[in-house]
Amino acid sequence: MARRPKQQVTIIDVARELGLAPSTVSNALRGKPEVAPDTRARVFAKCEAMNYVASPVARALRVRCSFTIGVLLPDISNPVFGDIIKGLDGVLAPAGLATLLASTENGQGRLLTAARTFIQREVDALVMISQPVEGEGMDELLDWDGPILVIHRRTPKAALDYVGMDNVGGAEAAVRHLAGLGHRRIAFIEGPRLSSSARERLAGYRKAVQDLGLEADPALVCSGDYTLSSGFHAARRILAAERRPTAIVAANDLMACAVMDIAVHMGLTPPKDLSVIGFDDVFISSFPQIALTTVRQPAAEIGRAAGRRLLDRLSADATAPRDVVLPAELVVRASTGPAAIRPRPARKLTESDLEAHLRHRWRPTTEVYP
Repeated sequence: MARRPKQQVTIIDVARELGLAPSTVSNALRGKPEVAPDTRARVFAKCEAMNYVASPVARALRVRCSFTIGVLLPDISNPVFGDIIKGLDGVLAPAGLATLLASTENGQGRLLTAARTFIQREVDALVMISQPVEGEGMDELLDWDGPILVIHRRTPKAALDYVGMDNVGGAEAAVRHLAGLGHRRIAFIEGPRLSSSARERLAGYRKAVQDLGLEADPALVCSGDYTLSSGFHAARRILAAERRPTAIVAANDLMACAVMDIAVHMGLTPPKDLSVIGFDDVFISSFPQIALTTVRQPAAEIGRAAGRRLLDRLSADATAPRDVVLPAELVVRASTGPAAIRPRPARKLTESDLEAHLRHRWRPTTEVYP
């Protein structure tokens, strides 16, 4: 006797078992914020118990979608981006959407090539994480008729959905923390100036310095580009100054770790001789050997917020792009302390000495580009 094919479980079946409306189950699976967390948890548990699987093929035929999202990020090994992807996928996967990833190494040429490939594959939307959204060739991409959501970096050239963190408020909180410890001369290492998030962090530093009446010496702001290498060189320049600061805020954790390493190499002991604060709170920042005070980026929540926003756009519940800015949190660890009353002089370190130090001790395999 031929075996009768097993009937597929539907949303209506799940809703009936839970005593909920089918629309509530659908909204829970799509990550809609109006569904209570406990209700969402019940829905996911029941779906798993009943082996409910969304049918992207049937839905695609009905609404003519591919149910894939193209995600462009500068470095696939960066833990910050990994957390964002986990949050994004945690919202999209239950709705039957798959994420396709491409690493651009922060290069505009690779960005455009990957974006064109995704568009040729008829993805339903693009997510650009920390990408250079201005420059030659970007007009072609921005003219695409599908939704584009940017994370970390905004562009004035087009109205796009944006999800990020409160960079200005985070930098202000870092400076206020140091001022509360008695620091008056606080340096800042910038991120790349093409990055809107880096510019916002610098603006927050400058605002706090002005509001608190701290030393506003232009020499206290040193250029960087979020890389470990730029952190090493910026730290040497700052700490070699005749009037060196008692604290440094770096625009990301990688440069902050470089500052701490160079400070020790120049005979200083953080935080006794130099307080250091970073940005992002990557996982190594909590290691006891580093214990970096930093401004935590809500990376997973940024990903979830981006996922919810994409579902809204794709379901036509929301068509006008908007900004979603999540709060930043200062995490205080052992790299900050009271300002030294009589700062010890730093040991001399020339540029050639630094290069020799880097050749023998550091071979970074990844960079960070918020």
